[in-house]
Amino acid sequence: MKAFRWSGLIGFAVILALVLVIGLFFLDNWAKSGLEAGGTRVNGAEVNVGDVDLTLSPVGFNIRNVQITNVQRPERNLFEIEQARLDINLAQLFLGRVNIDQLVVDGMRADTEREQPGRVLERKTSEDDGPGLGDRARAGAAERVDAIRTELPDAGSAANDALTRTREAVEASETELAGALERARNAVDQLPNQASLDDYDRRIESLRNREVNSLEAVRQLQSDVEALQKEVAADQLSIAEARQAAGNAVDTGRQSLQRVSRAPAEDWVALRAAYPLNRASALKAGRLLLGDALFDRIDQYQNYYRQAAPWLRRLAPSSGDEDAGPERLDGRFVRFDHPNPAPDFLLDQARVGFEADGWPWTLTLADVTGQQRLTNEPVTLELTRGEGDNAALRVEGTLDRRQDEARDRFRISGRDLGLGPRQVTIAGTDLDWQPGQVDLGGDITVTGGELDGGLNLTFAGTDFQTQGSGRTVELLQRALADISDFELGIKLSGTVDSPGIEITSDLDNRLNDALAAVLRQEYDRWLAEARSALDAEVDRLREPLEAEQQRIVERRDEVQQRADEFQQEVVAKLEALKDDIASERQRLNRALEEQKQKAEDKAREEAEDAIEGLDLPSF
Repeated sequence: MKAFRWSGLIGFAVILALVLVIGLFFLDNWAKSGLEAGGTRVNGAEVNVGDVDLTLSPVGFNIRNVQITNVQRPERNLFEIEQARLDINLAQLFLGRVNIDQLVVDGMRADTEREQPGRVLERKTSEDDGPGLGDRARAGAAERVDAIRTELPDAGSAANDALTRTREAVEASETELAGALERARNAVDQLPNQASLDDYDRRIESLRNREVNSLEAVRQLQSDVEALQKEVAADQLSIAEARQAAGNAVDTGRQSLQRVSRAPAEDWVALRAAYPLNRASALKAGRLLLGDALFDRIDQYQNYYRQAAPWLRRLAPSSGDEDAGPERLDGRFVRFDHPNPAPDFLLDQARVGFEADGWPWTLTLADVTGQQRLTNEPVTLELTRGEGDNAALRVEGTLDRRQDEARDRFRISGRDLGLGPRQVTIAGTDLDWQPGQVDLGGDITVTGGELDGGLNLTFAGTDFQTQGSGRTVELLQRALADISDFELGIKLSGTVDSPGIEITSDLDNRLNDALAAVLRQEYDRWLAEARSALDAEVDRLREPLEAEQQRIVERRDEVQQRADEFQQEVVAKLEALKDDIASERQRLNRALEEQKQKAEDKAREEAEDAIEGLDLPSF
């Protein structure tokens, strides 16, 4: 029995040789086209491959001049790769699986310019697309800077605008005083005029000069005086009403001015409430010190993560990919369970070297596959800035898709990051800041797109120098002179598409205390100016009111004076006349009584004389 059928072996060799020849001539172009088409579909924008060469020892490909278009900026590349080398496991390839033993990428650069804009595929706009983490953090910092730098309004303008209640009280007082003055004037008009006084004087003098030589004349004079007294009493009633009206007008004006006097205190309280000294919003030093540079970097990394999302999703197994194959006889192939299944795609090791920010960077990857449940290993990565043990920044991460919910973990550490000097503005004062040595550490977890974790930056040997002169500059420089070492924390939350950031620092309390003193001093000065302006404006508003009140008082005084004149020139004279009449009446009565007595005495004497002259008989 023959072990081999030579005719079959020869036929197989011929077919294999034919396949190899065709592969050598055409496989490079097939691979190039496949990489460009597949990369464009996953990236969402055009991917260009300059050249692909098949290597036989080891089996693999050399890929050169790869350009991956930036979806947001098609005129630039997200990445550009000079050369990539892939070593492929040939045995697994014959089994229909792509197993890359090693991937080495050299000369990768980010954000390079393209000769012409790349083609961008249409994509659905995510509702979560919006400002990045850095944009919102920078906006928050700007709000706080504005809160510090925004000057209080002009003290005079603020005081003028604040006098709402005072102006309302002044307007009401103007109406009340006008009415009070009118009533005071009417009261003056109710008083007997000079002609009336002269008439009273003439009539009183006429009565006084009347000849009275009998009781009948006295009774007639008294009757005429009583008639005149009734007229005087009527005028006295008018005078009393005028006194009351004038006094009430003065009281009304005084109360009105008191309300005007109370209103500025209410307006002052409102002004203080409208422009408070808010210590809480004085400063968040962390946001200011981190500045645009870090926020821009955060936005850049966030953008990288977003653009890597389509590639990362390739790591997640599709529903049922690992648990069930096609049913028997369903289609062209029949699959049988394998005792040791392997993933359809596996990248054992990868190393990517590139330069950015003037530093050499290295990215290493291991166990990259979309069927992690088969390998039972997550994707591991390490990103370093620098070389070897002297790496200034190291990011170690795992991309775990073995469960239904994806979980990515990153541990970040760095030393002497070399942040450059920058200038910040605090309370309107420019500061030159030398960060000194900056160390970094922290952990970040992304679970189902949800962010958690944070970073901590430690600053040592930092130095602040103020620019300019003045009391504020002096106080800030004195406060910052003792600040050399401090920590700054960045806490992340939210989602990758809509992240949140919270920055804390022990530097905040120190600067807040220093700024509180500065702001308090400036605020007190502004309050003093505002108070002075408010008082001056109140005085200006009160001046015509007080002049009006003075006119009311003058009318009341006129009423008082004329009432007193009436009392002296009419009432007093009339009372004196009445007294004189009473005296005259008493005199006449006495004279009458004397005459009567004399008549009686004379009659008695005459009677006695007559009786004595009679010759009466004696008994």
